[in-house]
Amino acid sequence: MNCVGDGNRIMRRRSVEKKYSVMGWAATKGSGPPRYTLRVPVWPADNACVLSLEGLSLGDTTPADVAGQMTSIEKREHFFIFKMLDFPAIESAKAMYMQLAIGLIRLSAATGAALQFQSLLADIARDGDPNLAFREQLHDSEYPSDWTTRADGTRTDGGIFAWDACILPEHERIWEYPASFAKPSPSISLSQLSKYVADAPAFEAAAEHQSIRLAAQALWVACAQIDRRVKYVLLVTTLEILAENEGTSNWAAPLTQTVAEIHAIVQSKATSVPNEILQKFSRKIDEIGRPAMADKIRSLVLRAYGFTVNDGPKARDLIKEVNGIMGRRGALVHGGKFLTIPSADENERLRAIVAAALDQRLQDVGAGVSSPGA
Repeated sequence: MNCVGDGNRIMRRRSVEKKYSVMGWAATKGSGPPRYTLRVPVWPADNACVLSLEGLSLGDTTPADVAGQMTSIEKREHFFIFKMLDFPAIESAKAMYMQLAIGLIRLSAATGAALQFQSLLADIARDGDPNLAFREQLHDSEYPSDWTTRADGTRTDGGIFAWDACILPEHERIWEYPASFAKPSPSISLSQLSKYVADAPAFEAAAEHQSIRLAAQALWVACAQIDRRVKYVLLVTTLEILAENEGTSNWAAPLTQTVAEIHAIVQSKATSVPNEILQKFSRKIDEIGRPAMADKIRSLVLRAYGFTVNDGPKARDLIKEVNGIMGRRGALVHGGKFLTIPSADENERLRAIVAAALDQRLQDVGAGVSSPGA
């Protein structure tokens, strides 16, 4: 385990004073002159511990000096919230966020301790907040005593989720929704475990198969991600691992003559085009006659849902969906569109596709089929 030291000495621990509730709680004071707090949740991974924070209990806070900035660190269920206090303007809080972000990244690289945090500052949900009615219609006892109903009938100015990194205006009334509104935490019952273990004999031949073990590792990492973009990419990576040995129909056979003719044209340019460029052309042309990873994934997913490529509208819809997934993954990884965040529903649908593909591969391996789908 990699432990991060306490060069900035934490002076003492105290119990948090805010009022916790299943309905959420006040994230700001809601009074006073305009001042701002930088709020950044940090998830130390299982391979990391932060010295002097290990002893904090749920709901405890401790003061710290982080690079000269007064900071309150609060222990939550599986993360810490760093609150850097008393900024006079949003711009100065943003500058501190950039400094903190780079510091956490460099510290992770230097120590091997994974310190995950949100890569973007979230906007505070205001008038368009779908949970507006929720935070406005709580019982009087849920609010701080000085958050009385105002002349316009409102109690709050905005809302945030538990895992949001954001800049809080302390002079406004910002409500924090309870953790159940934020990061999905799937519940697993022992009866579910019993059922899946009972079903396992049908797949037991796959238990030691290298591709299944590797896919499981990628799946576990994907499911644990807090960033929906990273989760999406890793779920597609899981599909790629599962589809590696997938066979496909010989759809390129009719192109054999055409490919040969294109090769001949390329070679005819040998006297006028650098050889290195011609070799690149040739390799790309050769790829036309081989199934790409996207072809393998389409084949695997179709089989997982009981279709072939010729099974009509439902099969075509599924192919279109897989094409969209691969395009989205390519845009996130290679297309400079990493700021485009998949929705939680999109990630859940992709996870369901991965689960179906996994079951199909387990059946393949269990049946001893080395190159299915061909």
